[in-house]
Amino acid sequence: MGRPKMTEKEFWSKVKKTDTCWEYQGSVGRDGYGKVCVDGMHWRAHRLAYFYTYGETGDLLVLHHCDNPVCVKPEHLFLGTCKENTQDMLKKERDSLVGSRNFNAKLTEEQVAVIKNLYSSGCFTHQQIADRYKVHRSTVTYILCGKQWKHVS
Repeated sequence: MGRPKMTEKEFWSKVKKTDTCWEYQGSVGRDGYGKVCVDGMHWRAHRLAYFYTYGETGDLLVLHHCDNPVCVKPEHLFLGTCKENTQDMLKKERDSLVGSRNFNAKLTEEQVAVIKNLYSSGCFTHQQIADRYKVHRSTVTYILCGKQWKHVS
């Protein structure tokens, strides 16, 4: 049967246009970015939108001015190197590896604050807290010694 194919017209039909961002309504990966398969090739939706609008990108990445991973509005997209992407991420303080913004996170900032309070009360061990939140004991230890979630007080 082959892989699904999507035309440019079909792609844009899956976009919800608002006054601010144009959000891709098709498949979205665990990282929050839209994903598309065209002629057997896998694309991030914002990269395909840039390609349809402006053409080839070469080895450059397609970055967002708006920082909305599902946005495909051409005016919100710009080209940059890997280094420029990292600098943009740090400048905008949107490091996706920090806290609940990390798509692998099992806890929220609120839960981490409670974990710190529970332990400081002297009534709970690391293991009891870990069992309560269904995480490994070492996760609680790393939180309490400041190796993880250090941005939460």
